[in-house]
Amino acid sequence: MTCHETQQRHEHGKERLVTGLDNAIQHLRDEIKMLELHHIRVNASIPAADDQWDTVMGYFRVVRHRLPLAVDLLRFASKSMASDVVFNSEYGIEAMVRSWYFLHWFGDVNEQLENVIRIAKHSMVATTRISVTITQQTLINVFPHLLRDGDFALRSKLLGQRITMRGSTFFEWGSNERVTSVIAQSDMLSPMLHLLANWKDVAWVFERAMISPDFQWRSMCTT
Repeated sequence: MTCHETQQRHEHGKERLVTGLDNAIQHLRDEIKMLELHHIRVNASIPAADDQWDTVMGYFRVVRHRLPLAVDLLRFASKSMASDVVFNSEYGIEAMVRSWYFLHWFGDVNEQLENVIRIAKHSMVATTRISVTITQQTLINVFPHLLRDGDFALRSKLLGQRITMRGSTFFEWGSNERVTSVIAQSDMLSPMLHLLANWKDVAWVFERAMISPDFQWRSMCTT
């Protein structure tokens, strides 16, 4: 093995170590955030046995640790959600799975739960911040219309860029204390406009994209 090859292996090893440390640190930050929110909950005199709060926390734990998604989601849903739960404009747990699946096409997905507020007896809203990196897989699966030769310059502007979106998730419970509605959205339009700096390119990026400007799978978007 040459000195150059040895150096390359050493550099790759350092990169893997840094990535692993970054992931561990982010996991720790997420857990700290959960504890902070729990502290807010206690100080706000929300009952300790508040199943609604526990459901919101459980939902975001499943979202954050998406693998193995199907098993965790079904277990969670069977305990806390109505079988015909409304998820944005669709119905059922499968709609949730589809909405989260496209996240696998982005790089280094990091969703942070920032706050949870009770807005009525049977409804709560959570504010979130999600960061993703636009990769080659993102372009192929989410923005396939940008793969044509004429969009090379636009692809170059997007590839490798990391964007951060503010979002919210609204939860509503029925009389049987199960979740009957979840409305989730994140603002992808603002960071995309900041990145591309003109409305014409932004409009074209989303015109035939598989996701909408509010970061939802197109099959779920109303026409």
